[in-house]
Amino acid sequence: MAAITASSAPVAQVVENVLGAGVARAFLVVVSLAIFACGLVIMVSCSRLVHAMARDGRLPFSGALSRVPRATGGPTWATVLAAGASIAIVLAFSGNADALSQLLGAGTLMPALLYAGTVALYLGTRRRHRPRPDDFRLGKWEPLVVAGAVIWLVIELAIFLIPSDFRTAQVYALGSLVLGAVVFAVVWVRGRDRLTRETGDAAELL
Repeated sequence: MAAITASSAPVAQVVENVLGAGVARAFLVVVSLAIFACGLVIMVSCSRLVHAMARDGRLPFSGALSRVPRATGGPTWATVLAAGASIAIVLAFSGNADALSQLLGAGTLMPALLYAGTVALYLGTRRRHRPRPDDFRLGKWEPLVVAGAVIWLVIELAIFLIPSDFRTAQVYALGSLVLGAVVFAVVWVRGRDRLTRETGDAAELL
């Protein structure tokens, strides 16, 4: 138990102790491929999000980031930015043995913070929102769904904010939020109307 607790890969150590070194190596290969596949999906999703925001003028250098060359059929510079940021993060933490668990903690905390922000914005603006005829509505279930979302978020955020084990992950998440705030401020100063107007109207697409 002491050796497993001190191991940097306790799950792999348990597999090796029970099933042998060969199975443990095969297990680690599968885990590595799974991490690579998940990272690739996240990178592609990130590039698509960057392209969508740049297309609406909501990022610096929107002209380049939203460009889709006919030869590739994809947002080249948005993909390069997502891949470059991923590579930079890997290189920056390559010498940190605890980087994976810390980044996983930050990667789990960030969606909770973003979801909490979405719910908070909804609660703050729902009285001013004028639904369109084709908008999805919860009807009488809305108060129950919103209450459930708030309760879940309080529990989830408490799990990631109270224990001291997640302090480093919290710093990483805070750094990401600060970086996002800087980008938001730049776009706000250079073109506030891009952030305040609603995009995707039928008339705008014609």
